[in-house]
Amino acid sequence: MDIEDDIDTSFIPMPLIYKSYKGEHGSETKKWSKIKRGYTHLTNRDIGIEKITPYLENCKADFLKT
Repeated sequence: MDIEDDIDTSFIPMPLIYKSYKGEHGSETKKWSKIKRGYTHLTNRDIGIEKITPYLENCKADFLKT
């Protein structure tokens, strides 16, 4: 992706994904430079499913509606 490092972006850490599949979640604002590597990039209408055991056992998943 060709995005400038100082752009503010939306970041959804696992603790802010709720135990429902309604597309409800919180988010944080972070600079692109802090999250462009090491995280999966999602966009509208993607489905996020955690692959790490503690979160998977706790039903952590999300549908990104908008």
